[in-house]
Amino acid sequence: MTNFAQMMIANSLAASKAPAQQIARAKQAQTQAKAKTAKPKAKTIAASIIAGLQAGTSPQDVLKKVLKKHKEAKTTIACVYWYKSRMNRGLIAK
Repeated sequence: MTNFAQMMIANSLAASKAPAQQIARAKQAQTQAKAKTAKPKAKTIAASIIAGLQAGTSPQDVLKKVLKKHKEAKTTIACVYWYKSRMNRGLIAK
């Protein structure tokens, strides 16, 4: 758990009779913090794409490497850009 998430939970619980919304927001912040710090395993196609993008490889090169590593993959450039978009939004760790 990150320090930010711990602070959010501590602050929301420290308030007397904290509303349910504050607790829900603190739990959501904790979940998002875990999602951002999680490192994908390089065994799945998704993990290979994420690892390639995190390394700073261009989407076209990521696609070439994924198709070379996973012969059965039907991955397209649109799939790679989908992951890149999620990373830019902060839904996947950069």
